[in-house]
Amino acid sequence: MKDFIFAQNDDDDFPIGAEGGLQFKIEYAPVGTGDFQFERLFNTVAYHLFEDKSWDWYEEHYPSAGHKMAGYAYFTQNDPRENDYREYDILLLQIDTDDELNIMWGDSGVANFFIRPQDLKNRDFTKVLYNWDCC
Repeated sequence: MKDFIFAQNDDDDFPIGAEGGLQFKIEYAPVGTGDFQFERLFNTVAYHLFEDKSWDWYEEHYPSAGHKMAGYAYFTQNDPRENDYREYDILLLQIDTDDELNIMWGDSGVANFFIRPQDLKNRDFTKVLYNWDCC
């Protein structure tokens, strides 16, 4: 197995208690407010107006938390891609804290695995960005 690139935390703990099955369901998932792409997608002017008027409403109606493949990532802290890892803009997998499945990332956090578009196109999974954060 190839090494992961650790964005924030090189801790060896992997807090998943057991294996679990995956069931897929396609859903609509707009960009979350914690994703570094949010401001660019909403553009700077709209972003600042939005932040003042409707931030809480948007987060309530369009949460990005939960388990998922693809789409936009959720973070309890900051998006590690904002400065140094912008090229890792595809979410491969997000694993959220889940009491039912005995998954706990620190204090109710979330884990994300990202890949660069060209690496995904080439099916090269040797350079995957792994990050987890918690409250």
